[in-house]
Amino acid sequence: MKIDTSTLANLLRKTQRQQCVGGKPQSQVTSCLLQIDDATVSTTSLVRDGKTSLSKFVAPILESKGGDLAIPIPDIPRVLGVLGSHSSPLTIHTQPGKIVFKSGSKTTTLTASPDGLAFPHSQETILDWGSKSQSLSQRFVFDEVNKNFVGYQMADGTVRKPIYEWLVDSNRMFEILRCDNMNGQKLNRYIISVDDAGITVSVGDELKGHTTDRIDMAQPEQKPFEWAFEGGLENVFSGMGGNCVIHFLDFREEKQGIRMVLDFGDCGFVYQAGVL
Repeated sequence: MKIDTSTLANLLRKTQRQQCVGGKPQSQVTSCLLQIDDATVSTTSLVRDGKTSLSKFVAPILESKGGDLAIPIPDIPRVLGVLGSHSSPLTIHTQPGKIVFKSGSKTTTLTASPDGLAFPHSQETILDWGSKSQSLSQRFVFDEVNKNFVGYQMADGTVRKPIYEWLVDSNRMFEILRCDNMNGQKLNRYIISVDDAGITVSVGDELKGHTTDRIDMAQPEQKPFEWAFEGGLENVFSGMGGNCVIHFLDFREEKQGIRMVLDFGDCGFVYQAGVL
């Protein structure tokens, strides 16, 4: 696979999904599989708790020479360290027990295996976790023609459709979500309030700075609710560009709260459960 080095680095940072827990950064994903086809590379990853969030991110590649259909990334920070020492374009391929990175005349080898652990102290391998993530991602149903998100397939085969959908500017969402870090707060808490005329996103507390942004977009029979989300979402929107369609799924009858799907079109999607 040949790819722009910064493109791969951005893909891995989004996949890593750093969030702050107790004021300390924590990677929600530490390893992954790079899935390669003719024109793109993608990652599909459950976060470490295996249930509150799943992401699929897609990026273009410059060339696929066949051979590797999946490349195991054993430790995202370690691989980002390798990428920081390479120019573009970057060629990546596997050899038994390792990955080979090559740019220009420079070559770096890194120990890697799909049989490595998905997380420190985990009992599941990178391959097993990747397969589990891929399997769950199939329950997120997209229209075959325009590729828009349709709903979540329940265990009984029915599809739970969104109660509301909003088209928002990805950079605008990043700008409000990143205010969670204002004056070093790092609360990792985003409150979304819906009323009959639109939505309000708020972060932070008034001791160090409470920030809101109002998006006026009404829908028929729009009923108010307010829900909190976590998951380092500012790192999802960072550098994404373009638009995002936010879908809200209502699982309150099942006592599982409100859930959210962020649909970035060709760039992938993120599922995030709300805080219970």
